[in-house]
Amino acid sequence: MRLADEKLLGVEALLRWRHHELEPISPAEFIPIAESTGLIFATMKQLRRLQIPISIDDFGTGYSSLSYLKRFKVAKLKID
Repeated sequence: MRLADEKLLGVEALLRWRHHELEPISPAEFIPIAESTGLIFATMKQLRRLQIPISIDDFGTGYSSLSYLKRFKVAKLKID
């Protein structure tokens, strides 16, 4: 949020998978599956088509990779 005019500049979403029968599934479990099936790529590409800028962060899971900068054409890289 830009304080001068209260314009929304961006949002951050922390993804968690809540299975209806199981405990919540951690990103460490579902990210490798989503990567291997192309799901992480098919969604970011669609967001880019909608002209939604993408930022990436490893969320503490250790999945950040500099190769993502080329593959996903990110607008920002968040480094903790």
